[in-house]
Amino acid sequence: MCTATLVPTTSAIAKIPQRPPMVECKREPDDQYVKQDKQKVRDEVTARYGEVNAANLMKFIRESHDSCIPMRITAEPYTEEYGKQYVAMEEADARVWYGLAILSEQFPDSKEAAAFMIELFREIPSNTNSYYPNHIRFKIAYELGNMQDPAASEMLMGILVNDPDAYSVRSIAAKQLTCHRSGLAPEKRELLFSALIASLAHSNSSFVGDVADALGDIGDNRALPALQRALSVPENRDWPFSRKSLEEAIARLSGMV
Repeated sequence: MCTATLVPTTSAIAKIPQRPPMVECKREPDDQYVKQDKQKVRDEVTARYGEVNAANLMKFIRESHDSCIPMRITAEPYTEEYGKQYVAMEEADARVWYGLAILSEQFPDSKEAAAFMIELFREIPSNTNSYYPNHIRFKIAYELGNMQDPAASEMLMGILVNDPDAYSVRSIAAKQLTCHRSGLAPEKRELLFSALIASLAHSNSSFVGDVADALGDIGDNRALPALQRALSVPENRDWPFSRKSLEEAIARLSGMV
């Protein structure tokens, strides 16, 4: 667990000119297909419960989630039954995916919605070869970053520090906390910084690259020694993505760009 509390000074923050962020924070605009899928979810919620509100969306997501968990494709590949099972799983998955997106977009200040997402995340097993759990754990972590309840940030901090899935779930937690760090209390921003520094020692080089992007955007040059140590690790240096992210973060914090 990350418990260190460091007190930043004004001189510790690198003076970095305006530049494109290393972490992409803006939600991608919905294309026509996503708009159609979201509208389908809204129509289904309206048909079942009468209106689209936070409580009804949570009911819809819960029912769709509960139908997904026991789903398994048992038929032989390339058979008609296989196709039916695959389509059924995809449709249930899409209901949960777009239901979560609508919930965070329309009700970002709902404490109940944030608590619901946290509960759902905790229910879903990690480190499984099944597509649905990994896919939805990533989505919940992403949408938690858009919720205004401090409990959502607390949950993301725990995910960043402890979750076993570094490749996707911990990476998205790092990105979302960095994007929304202005809403964190000063002591929480310091804990985020400390957690990111500790994460540079992780064995997953892709995750290390994402952490380097986050530290490059935060702009605190106290990260330089840890970034340089991470770059000296052969696995990080040999993986193009992590090397590029580490080198760019170091350059930015050194005032070279």
